[in-house]
Amino acid sequence: MIKNTQNISKIVMRPFAECLCEIGQDWYHIDFEVIFVPHDYYPDYMKVTEFVSKNINGKEMNIEDAVNKLWEMLNDVFNPDFLSVCANVNQSTTHFPVSVMKIKK
Repeated sequence: MIKNTQNISKIVMRPFAECLCEIGQDWYHIDFEVIFVPHDYYPDYMKVTEFVSKNINGKEMNIEDAVNKLWEMLNDVFNPDFLSVCANVNQSTTHFPVSVMKIKK
């Protein structure tokens, strides 16, 4: 957790992961786009990468659960003024490209 002494207005993060879809039973690639408006603190980007690696990457979960897992961690730990987590899945062999988003207003 890093104190926002620089008064950063907005951070856009783009972590990624590979998951096994529990519905289609096939691996898919997620390109996340996180829009984060910090309040007092913002995340250490290496810790976000570590969280995704340990809790999402290589796991069996659908796109919506992956979005929710990352969103909840960022919201619960940092309580940003605004948070949007979008998962873009363009490389699935079982369905068309999909984007799933969860927003804190």
